[in-house]
Amino acid sequence: MLDVSRLSGLLLSLFMMALVSGCHKAESPPPSLTLEQLPPALRQAFTNAKPNVKGPLDAVLKWLEAKDYSKAYFALQTLSAQPGLTSKQAQVCASGLLALNEALQQAQSQGNQKAAQTLKFYRENK
Repeated sequence: MLDVSRLSGLLLSLFMMALVSGCHKAESPPPSLTLEQLPPALRQAFTNAKPNVKGPLDAVLKWLEAKDYSKAYFALQTLSAQPGLTSKQAQVCASGLLALNEALQQAQSQGNQKAAQTLKFYRENK
């Protein structure tokens, strides 16, 4: 039987794949990224980004560097909700959210209360 955190991770994964793929059935799910690959992938995807995403992007990169994955998760959600993202930008955000969700689930399984609270908050407010 699936526990709640695994189920929420699965639902998040399905949601993010649906979000990224939209109505185009020919597109594949977002490629997986590790947390180490995420900052350079974000920088590359947002190189020519609109000015409105600079603040959210900087916040994500700051929290990733600090290894505060709870704050990085919420900052990446904010970034991914910005209007006018390119498909590449949306794809990198979706992959990043999946990587952060996995990291938070792993931290939660090791007793990290902040990770558990983040996942609980996400489940209750999605």
